[in-house]
Amino acid sequence: MINPTNVIRILIQKYPVSSYPSTSSTSEEEDLAHQLVQVIEGCRSSSLLIETLVDLDFDDNWYSDADDDDNDDDPDYLKSPQKSDGPTKTALEGALRLLKNNPRTSLATIKSKYPSIKYMYQVNRYMKQKESGGSRNAKIAKIRNECLEIFKEAKENHLIVHDDDVQRWALLVNHSFPEPLPHHLFSGSAKFVTRWKKQNRVVSRKITKIVSIFQR
Repeated sequence: MINPTNVIRILIQKYPVSSYPSTSSTSEEEDLAHQLVQVIEGCRSSSLLIETLVDLDFDDNWYSDADDDDNDDDPDYLKSPQKSDGPTKTALEGALRLLKNNPRTSLATIKSKYPSIKYMYQVNRYMKQKESGGSRNAKIAKIRNECLEIFKEAKENHLIVHDDDVQRWALLVNHSFPEPLPHHLFSGSAKFVTRWKKQNRVVSRKITKIVSIFQR
């Protein structure tokens, strides 16, 4: 049962009378007071309930080091690309164009145009990755980006978003690939959501919602 006296005491602690000058009440202030009375009476009669929800939203003033909990053992961890002496993406794309124009193109011809390519298996592996939707890192990057776009749309429509919504979106995007990442390579874990939130400056906020028992 709601005790109105306690509510008033908390409000006075939050807004001490001594901090504000004494003025005549405005119509807006009287309307607000009337609405507060209705809310308190509704809670006292149990016709209204106060719910506390957690919502995700952007926070431009929030800062955190996104790499402070990186863990190479986490299957959802997006590893930074390592410097490699292997063929560049430009070279591999060029090799694919040569093979598309002439499937009988020899490795020697490819190497003459793209010296960074040493072996045909490098071209074949890259072609297979493209057909499956990209490399593991490319897929995880796309999952993160797609989740961000879905999140932006949800916020524009004033929807409440939870961590498990981001996990669900991530799994849906993964399953949209021609060859989804298997569970041991991507599971949409809680750690993935934590890193995604840090990367995109998204925070969890508690919001209070007053609902009628007839709306539940």
